[in-house]
Amino acid sequence: MDLTSLQALADKKGLSLSWDVGSDVGVINADLNRITQVLVNLISNAIRYTPENGEIVLRLCVVNPRTTIDDIQLIIDSLA
Repeated sequence: MDLTSLQALADKKGLSLSWDVGSDVGVINADLNRITQVLVNLISNAIRYTPENGEIVLRLCVVNPRTTIDDIQLIIDSLA
């Protein structure tokens, strides 16, 4: 499934699907296939669990510009 298919699913349910990207967000270095997989899973779940005629907003913003891969690993480890 791709992002275009997800928009069609959202439309079918009467959902508003939008993006809100902060002006401070720059280039994101990530594996395209993996980040696509994450977004598809996230949006699919939002569509599945949002009531009809609801709104889904995917927000992207900088929370801490000094976050490193090690910080992210610590967060993941603490959730396990």
